[in-house]
Amino acid sequence: MTDTLYIIGNGFDLNHGLQTSYHDFKKNYAECKPALWRVLEKLYGNKLDEYLWWSNFEEMLGKVDYEHLADSLNGNGKTVGSFISKDFFAHNLRFFFGDWIKGVDDSINTSNIKKRNDIKSDAYFFSFNYTTLLEKVYHVEDNNVWHIHKSVKDLRSDEHAIIVGHDSNLAQLMRSAENSSVRKELSYSYIDAVNREIEKGVKNVQSIIKQNDFSQYDSIKHYIIMGFSMNEIDIPYIKEIIRVNKYIAMADWTIYYHSENDAILKEKLMAVGISKMNIKEPMYW
Repeated sequence: MTDTLYIIGNGFDLNHGLQTSYHDFKKNYAECKPALWRVLEKLYGNKLDEYLWWSNFEEMLGKVDYEHLADSLNGNGKTVGSFISKDFFAHNLRFFFGDWIKGVDDSINTSNIKKRNDIKSDAYFFSFNYTTLLEKVYHVEDNNVWHIHKSVKDLRSDEHAIIVGHDSNLAQLMRSAENSSVRKELSYSYIDAVNREIEKGVKNVQSIIKQNDFSQYDSIKHYIIMGFSMNEIDIPYIKEIIRVNKYIAMADWTIYYHSENDAILKEKLMAVGISKMNIKEPMYW
């Protein structure tokens, strides 16, 4: 049994030359799908032109432009607005995102990708990625890779299998609306109806944790973080991985840095209870 766990984020796929950033999703897929782009424009308006919007894609999914949505519907009210929100968050987002990531995965050419020599293929991998790069290039066994938000393998049986979404619940959505100017222009009932459908786009991390067993990680002694930015929405997973480990006090952590800006990752680990003494000197891609 292995005592090493790699925690893999999107930076890992990007490091291997895959176009898996949310900017790639926008440029190479979303803008090319008229049906998808029209819905995105209705929900988010001019925000889609902003670089930072796509950099924080999942967080921004919960920040619908209520006024623009209402205006784009020519005053057809909350029924149509909530229907568009429901259709997007309950069905279209996962379908289109899954369709895109399948295309990226199909493009993996194992003969053109340079394998890293610091990957132990017999280790455990906790992956936030949707592609099968680990399985195809490093021949990691399926049982050793946990795609916590599903992968293209799951799309074979369910085209909506991919888990993608924001982290705003209904109360947070309403508070956000109340703190903006939209409450002066739109009715409470309209915003509430739309918010109830937006909430269906939540990536319910706590529910995912409760539905799964993390005990396979109870004896990990070496953690290696590669390409994972430790966004706030995903921190609960790290806390659970830490919680189940009976050897956590003696386990060491290695973080791969893309740039000096990644130094904040060390602070994030310390914030969830990891001793500074247990964090090794950073490795650079």
